[in-house]
Amino acid sequence: MRLFQTNPWTLLKMLLPQVDAGRIVLPEFQRDFVWNPKNTWELLLSLSRSFPAGSLLFLKYSKNILAHRIFDGVDKTKTNGVAPTHLVLDGQQRLTSLYQAFAGKGEHRFWVNLKDMINNGTSFEEALIYDRLERFEKRVKDYEDQYRKKILPLSVLFNDDMPLDRWIDNFIDYHREKSDDVRDAVRKIRDEYLEPMRTYEFPVIELNENTDLEAVCLIFETVNTTGIQLTIFELLTARYWPLGIDLRQLWERALDEYPIIQEFEIEPVTLLQIVALLASEKSPACKRKHLLNIDSKQLNELWPVAAQALNSTLQVLKNECGVMSPKWLPYSTLLPGMAAIISKVETKNGPARGDALHKVKKWFWNSVFSQRYDATTDEKNAQDFVGVVNWINGNPEPEIITDFSFEPKLLRSINRQRNAVYRGIFCLLVRDGALDFHTGQKITTQLVIDENIEDHHVFPRKYLEKKGVSADELNCVLNRTLIDGKTNRTISNKAPSKYLADIEKVLGNKKLNGILESHLVPTSDHASFKNDDFQAFTSEREKIFAHKIEEAISG
Repeated sequence: MRLFQTNPWTLLKMLLPQVDAGRIVLPEFQRDFVWNPKNTWELLLSLSRSFPAGSLLFLKYSKNILAHRIFDGVDKTKTNGVAPTHLVLDGQQRLTSLYQAFAGKGEHRFWVNLKDMINNGTSFEEALIYDRLERFEKRVKDYEDQYRKKILPLSVLFNDDMPLDRWIDNFIDYHREKSDDVRDAVRKIRDEYLEPMRTYEFPVIELNENTDLEAVCLIFETVNTTGIQLTIFELLTARYWPLGIDLRQLWERALDEYPIIQEFEIEPVTLLQIVALLASEKSPACKRKHLLNIDSKQLNELWPVAAQALNSTLQVLKNECGVMSPKWLPYSTLLPGMAAIISKVETKNGPARGDALHKVKKWFWNSVFSQRYDATTDEKNAQDFVGVVNWINGNPEPEIITDFSFEPKLLRSINRQRNAVYRGIFCLLVRDGALDFHTGQKITTQLVIDENIEDHHVFPRKYLEKKGVSADELNCVLNRTLIDGKTNRTISNKAPSKYLADIEKVLGNKKLNGILESHLVPTSDHASFKNDDFQAFTSEREKIFAHKIEEAISG
């Protein structure tokens, strides 16, 4: 069966009247109208020249397929009880802007300055003008004002009460003492610029009403000209609405009930992925096509379970794994699988629950330091959900645990903050009690904010550059730790031996060494760090980091 057909639709005879009547509507997932009047002006100019302005993509309406709404500016009272015929998948901004320009709706009005064109030979491009509604209404009060000031509102082209040809006849009569010149000039303007607008045709691609949702999503993303990706959450919001489920309200409720979800800037699709995994335990999956197959009963039953599990997961990561904020979360992509696993942990009690949580954290650290979730994350979420839950229930360790060992030399190539290993190391520092150089307190999320704590160089960058150290070496994670803003300014571009002496005067030797040790920095009197030996320092710290990572992945 053919999925679509393409036909030309006349703008002012077919498209805009059906928009106005509420027969052509927008799916609820479409964004709000965002074009500015300059965008509309440019489009109107293209129409007046009969230039191509792109095609439109419609989905034939089928009852209860998707939630929908009328276009901005359409009179709701006129559309009550009207059955839609088409949903606009691509073309919302163009149709809304043209509807408002020709129907005289919205915050701006568009008109043609006939006076300048007739009297001064001004081009149509210069004579096509827009202004805010309140300014236009002060300029033009009624039809007589329009004729006298030689202003032609574009709304005349879409006005049954005063069609364009009648308006022009009245305009000519009003200027009858100059009827020949005025008549010829205004009719020429009509024929050359206004008639192309009135008869303009858009190619319309119509998808048949039996097109499935996954195809709708893919087609929308392929042809949509805004460059804004349609999310599964938005598509399912529209799909569930006719079934009595307000997905956005469920999401808002989850954010209210579990503020940490918003704190970690989690996208709503994550909750849908958790639901999908829990809904298909025998053969779990959370790819897009599986999310589209979540039925309303499963959603109602599993959404609160998923929200609770996501909250528990983020609490574990923050409180027990040192993940201070979204910036330091090694992988947001593993959250669906981890939350689905945590939902099973929470069904256990006593020592069994503690043992299960211990295994989950061991799996988490192995996933981080193996960089497991760098790619094909949907498949890995499903695999790990099965593997870790089986392990929790007494089966052997999954391969992610048994087959992985950490290679310390990898640390020398890690120099980007968004890398999972980089973030994982800093999470371990925080988890194990890294202290703030300024206050001496344990670093927490709030302290990071209060003291402006960031990851900074241990050996200052400018100091190492003068020594000829390469950017890759000086920026690698072995030369980074969490330092507050005030201390970092104290460090500046000094050698470690110099700035340590300055800090020691304030804190004392014992307190300073305690802080350094909490950051896995060697502190003996002969330590390379205190003797400004960068190469030896990175070698020592590589061993210390590797030991800390081995502890984490071995549990």
